[in-house]
Amino acid sequence: MKKFRQIAALAGVILLAGLYLATLAAALLDNPDSFFFLRLAIGGTIGIPVLLWIIGIFVRAGKKTDETEDGTGSTNGTGRAGGAGGADGTNGTNGTGSADGT
Repeated sequence: MKKFRQIAALAGVILLAGLYLATLAAALLDNPDSFFFLRLAIGGTIGIPVLLWIIGIFVRAGKKTDETEDGTGSTNGTGRAGGAGGADGTNGTNGTGSADGT
């Protein structure tokens, strides 16, 4: 998944750089569509990172679903995820500790 995120980020950077260069070229060449390119660049500056973030969430959610179906979920051997401490005041290791460390 890390590789996918890196490729998506690089694609986003290249796409944004292309939009900025097209906007600059249109403005310098006095193209009548330069305002359209400016609006496109501003919209892309906001839209492309948000789109990549949403895609990343879906990819991450799909990966977690695949892991839990395979039985390789993220439990720590205690039968519950996390393992920070028990609800009964124990520290979650052997049942001898308390919430205040005594």
